[in-house]
Amino acid sequence: MTEAEPSWADRIVAEFGDGHDVEAIAARYGLTVAQVYAVVQGEVGPPGPPAPQPGYGPPPAGYGPPPAGHGAPPGYPPPGYYAPPPAPGAYPPQPGYAPPPPAPDPYAPPQPGYAAPPPAPDPYAPPQPGYAAPPPAPDPYAPPQPGYAPPPPAPGPYPPQSYPPQGYPPPGYAPPGYAPPGYAPPGYAPPGYQPPGYPPQGYAPQPFPNEDAIVAEYADGHDVNAIAQRYYLTPEQVYAVVQRVLHDNPEPPAPQ
Repeated sequence: MTEAEPSWADRIVAEFGDGHDVEAIAARYGLTVAQVYAVVQGEVGPPGPPAPQPGYGPPPAGYGPPPAGHGAPPGYPPPGYYAPPPAPGAYPPQPGYAPPPPAPDPYAPPQPGYAAPPPAPDPYAPPQPGYAAPPPAPDPYAPPQPGYAPPPPAPGPYPPQSYPPQGYPPPGYAPPGYAPPGYAPPGYAPPGYQPPGYPPQGYAPQPFPNEDAIVAEYADGHDVNAIAQRYYLTPEQVYAVVQRVLHDNPEPPAPQ
């Protein structure tokens, strides 16, 4: 024997007992909140007495429910009534509460005595009678006016001094016992002296060019000046190289 499916009322009671939201239950079954409370009350019955709070003692002697035939006091619901939760904003305002004033209507007509602010001045309007324009700013690049004298230069942070300052020897001075700058004792050349016939300091001789290449370029008709510049020679040295090579290597006689 199979168990019967729970009815929709049983499902509502079960969801209510599980703590589901009453409004969600009502929306799920197409009911109102009051109808959901009525279904729960019809299935479960009126609520029992609340559980005593910690420290709560029994009521005094002679205290009990109202006699039969007497209903609930005025302003209270009948016994077993489940009141629906109040909607937002349903509570009356607190004493001393004043609602905020309504926002001003920007399209409402002006109030009596209202004066509109003056319009902003038009920067492109013609000047008013009697208006005098300010003088133009001076041109910093204009030539000076006749009789103009430039202002004296501002004094520097230090007083002017003659060169060299006091307490310092003049340029080129050598104290007693010391030779002046650039002095060379007898028999010694001064600094930077270059004896004749010797290359200057730092000179590196160039390798002698290939004589066969010079003769070949000369035989091909290249310009002598171009050959001399290419091998760092003078034209006379190019001619000397060609003559020496031809003298050392004469052409063989033509066959008979």
